[in-house]
Amino acid sequence: MDEFQNKLIKKKLATEKINLKNCTWMEVMQEIDKITNYYKVERTKGAVGSIRNVIRKLQDNAKDFQPWINLLPSGDYGSVLSGT
Repeated sequence: MDEFQNKLIKKKLATEKINLKNCTWMEVMQEIDKITNYYKVERTKGAVGSIRNVIRKLQDNAKDFQPWINLLPSGDYGSVLSGT
């Protein structure tokens, strides 16, 4: 958490660090919201961000791909492709 807070301050996305040993649950939840926003918005910019977006969309729709993955052979090579 300290490293992430330092990263946010360097990128000027935050102005100060919270004391993690002496904070309220509300402050922790606010930090989690900042982290979520950072990874959903800031880390999805550029070429690497585009790749992340594609992977997230595939992950969100994994159940739709499962029948197609089941068509792959389950031998030595097919298991590498299907991830089973």
